[in-house]
Amino acid sequence: MEEKECLKCGSKIDLKEDPNIPDIYFCAVCWEEREKTEINEKWGYDESLPDDG
Repeated sequence: MEEKECLKCGSKIDLKEDPNIPDIYFCAVCWEEREKTEINEKWGYDESLPDDG
């Protein structure tokens, strides 16, 4: 059985499965960053824009 790890950073701690993509996991830190990116994209901003907050 393959051990679960964060898709972005490889962490194996505090993982959350992506509800839209089975067997894809993100750690708490990367999940928070991913949510910010999704909000920016929803509002039409490029995901590469720096976060001011």
